[in-house]
Amino acid sequence: MASQQLKRHQAVIWLPPRSAGEAVLSSGRPVFHAQIGGDDESERRLVSLEALEGVRQVWLIADARDVALITAPVPPLSGKRLKQALPNVIEEYVLQDPARCLIVPGPVLPDGQRVIGVIDAHWVDAVLAAFKTAGIRVEALWPGQLVLPWEEGKWTVLVSDDNLTVRTGEWTGTGWAAGESESAHRETASALLSGKLMGPPPPRVNVWLGQQEWRSPMKVAAIPSDTRLDFTSVPPVRNAPLDLLAARNAGLKTMLSRIDWRLWKGVGVLAGAVLAALVVGINLQWLQMRTEASGLQDAIRARFHDAFPNAAMVDPVLQMRRNINDLRLKSGRPGPDDFVPLLARFAQAVGERGPGTIEALEFREGTMKIRFVDEVGTNDTMREALVQDAARLGLSLTFDNPRDPTARLTPQGGR
Repeated sequence: MASQQLKRHQAVIWLPPRSAGEAVLSSGRPVFHAQIGGDDESERRLVSLEALEGVRQVWLIADARDVALITAPVPPLSGKRLKQALPNVIEEYVLQDPARCLIVPGPVLPDGQRVIGVIDAHWVDAVLAAFKTAGIRVEALWPGQLVLPWEEGKWTVLVSDDNLTVRTGEWTGTGWAAGESESAHRETASALLSGKLMGPPPPRVNVWLGQQEWRSPMKVAAIPSDTRLDFTSVPPVRNAPLDLLAARNAGLKTMLSRIDWRLWKGVGVLAGAVLAALVVGINLQWLQMRTEASGLQDAIRARFHDAFPNAAMVDPVLQMRRNINDLRLKSGRPGPDDFVPLLARFAQAVGERGPGTIEALEFREGTMKIRFVDEVGTNDTMREALVQDAARLGLSLTFDNPRDPTARLTPQGGR
């Protein structure tokens, strides 16, 4: 049941007839009549599925021509046995194979017969799949004839586009194709009000006007029959006495209700205990690692202050490395990433291949950029040999680009 006031992400939608084909559902064409929550939800808008971008929850209304409402004697069964019996009950009332139908049992009437709603199951699957793909949740699917109001001794008729829907009783009603031209509308309205379609109409008939173009044909058709027509625009629809998706939803609930959850109690307790132990263990491990990390940081800070008591500490590891390099330079001792030691080790690594293979050198902050001649720098075999020779002497030679003869040389474990 939809709430009395639709929210902005909710809508009530009239589906096109099944005869239009499944392709129209996602064709991008405006084939749905929708009442969308918002400022004027009573207005029926013609929209496409893509135009329902902000809508996340819908109640669908099936075209009355696609729904058969059957009243038949049904054995007093329930659950699975009732589901198995219904196809045999409706077989003589429908032309389609009952196995291809979605059959929904309704209430039992005072005379002992039962109301049964029937709709093509494949069409319902296609509709639900289209809305699911659009990210819209379908709450219910109502028969088009049963969303119309019913009063004792009165009919309610919905005339919209090329169809005419009639509710003649509490559980009776149907739909008719009415054509698209005004003359076709007059013929269909005349057949209805003259009694050719469904028998003589009552003295008063409520008429919901989907389009104002239907007013004149209905008035003209009512003149010979002396039937009084009460016209109104289509009001907001909120409910229907039968949900064609009830059988699907009930199937899931029935399946869950058949599970004996007591048998799973021990498994659930064990799984909960394992999960709790896992959470506790992860937190204890995290606390231990946090304590170790804090201890290491304290040790690094203490060592830094012991070595450089007057220096402000920002990044102790980087500052320690720079200060050691400065002390080494002041004492006249070169470091492994200074220019001369780095170049000497590389010359030792390349050996006899060195002369004539280097075009240029550039040294900056412990990194030497070497540009080789194209014959060497773009030859995969020679590049690999240079990298391996440098690695044997503790150097890292890296080519950034396979087509660029420039490489970076640093001590292994350096920058």
